[in-house]
Amino acid sequence: MDTQQILLGDNVRHKTKLLNGNMPMNISELKNDQALCDHFEPNEEGETTHKQSWFPVEELDKIIYGGTA
Repeated sequence: MDTQQILLGDNVRHKTKLLNGNMPMNISELKNDQALCDHFEPNEEGETTHKQSWFPVEELDKIIYGGTA
């Protein structure tokens, strides 16, 4: 796992998957080394819909704004 501790409410990006147009995702819940992330995803009609997905914390990079955590 990264040296950055990911906490509830943090903004993250997935390390390998291009999700949410590569925009930050917010963590809304943490459970057993998994993070529930809010993101947007296009549906079959081409409209963007809100979605929540669980990801292992080790697959996420914490976004640090302004050089401080």
